[in-house]
Amino acid sequence: CLDVFEGDRVRAWEGGKGGYIDRAGQWIVEPRFTAGLYGGEEPFEVIGIGKKHGVLARSGELVLPAKHEEVVLAGDRAWVRDDEKLSIFALEVHWVLKPSIPWPQGRQMPVPTDGGGVSWFKRGKKWGLLSREGKVLFEPRFTGHVVGRHEAEEWNHPEGLDFKNHRAWVTEGKDFLLISSEGKLLARKPFIDVREWTDELDVFTHKDGRQGLISREGEIVPAASYHAIKSLEDGRAVVVRQMDKPKPDGGREIFRDYGYIDERGKTVIAPGTYQGPGVWSGGQTT
Repeated sequence: CLDVFEGDRVRAWEGGKGGYIDRAGQWIVEPRFTAGLYGGEEPFEVIGIGKKHGVLARSGELVLPAKHEEVVLAGDRAWVRDDEKLSIFALEVHWVLKPSIPWPQGRQMPVPTDGGGVSWFKRGKKWGLLSREGKVLFEPRFTGHVVGRHEAEEWNHPEGLDFKNHRAWVTEGKDFLLISSEGKLLARKPFIDVREWTDELDVFTHKDGRQGLISREGEIVPAASYHAIKSLEDGRAVVVRQMDKPKPDGGREIFRDYGYIDERGKTVIAPGTYQGPGVWSGGQTT
């Protein structure tokens, strides 16, 4: 049984066991695994033999023998569970932390983050943060974020936006907290939504529904003064200001002004009645 080639190799199964062959049909990694084998270009992958797990290098070397109950890759390290204890293994082939962190069977393994070098862990219904050395940076206190109907589907770790420049947003109660991968609380804000905009800035929605930009240091630039901030295109983004005015019949009429800001949040064209890229109404051309 063969899959599609991924680079110089393809997964192959023989007698219920898997390995890799090259394009000439020669075994690169002999078939001896009963689980795992994800392939791709990643330097390491978790494999299984029976009910035990280990780590296989792309070279074919078994850097962590398949004799552990659970293994999760976290960058250049792996979280390893045995006998209800958690340990950390460096993929350069040495133990960073011997089995010492109590970890009951059935508890979810740590969830590695992108860009932070740290991992989320869950206790009950709350999430905390572990360092690369196994130190608890935040005890479980953050609530799992549930994406609402009107939010962008951009929450890609258990809490929310993943780490950028070693900063991430999490939720606690009704507030959004900006934390660092060093375990520091940088800001607490009464936002109802935060979404990634650039590597340096995020769009936030204040509890009154207005949007602004906030840096990964917690600095607001600009304040929440827009009805909407669109995605960047060619170095600038459309911003929308919305107003409603009374109508003679007693109803309300909605008016929208459009403008542009640059990638730093600075005004390029103040909101008005413009017609240009990304603007669907208005009478004045930019």
